[in-house]
Amino acid sequence: MGLNKTHLTSPKVLTTLVFLIVVHTSFAQEKRLLFHYSRHKEAIYYIGDVISFQRKGSKQKITWQISNITDSTIVSGDRSIATYKIGAMYVDAKTKMLRPLRDQYKYYLTAAGIGYFLIDWGNSKEIESSTIIVSGTFIGAGILSAILIKDYIKLKAGRKLIILK
Repeated sequence: MGLNKTHLTSPKVLTTLVFLIVVHTSFAQEKRLLFHYSRHKEAIYYIGDVISFQRKGSKQKITWQISNITDSTIVSGDRSIATYKIGAMYVDAKTKMLRPLRDQYKYYLTAAGIGYFLIDWGNSKEIESSTIIVSGTFIGAGILSAILIKDYIKLKAGRKLIILK
């Protein structure tokens, strides 16, 4: 006895297939941790990923490997923390993609200052005060960006951690 189109499109078969798909997707979904950086920029962490963060009111860096994600907490071994208690996320490979040049400003600005000085000095064979001012400004901006740009992102208005089900 062969299968024909009428057997495959019968309401019982279609209903059974839809039911199996719904049951499979409801059991197969694992919880994920969403770091919402801005309107269009997000990073998703799964069980097994490593995250680094600061608790609210603390400056200590905590690094965990996520072993489970419950409805309201992130679990690592026997420790857990609620997402609302996290004050900052440290920059890692996933969050670096949100602002790829974040750590590069110090290098680019310093290189621009040195490069400008060398090019102008090579072209004119003398050092002018305007050249020192411009290249010094670039180098100073590079040093200032190294000091001001932190290796963590504070969770403030618009930035939040959400547990996805």
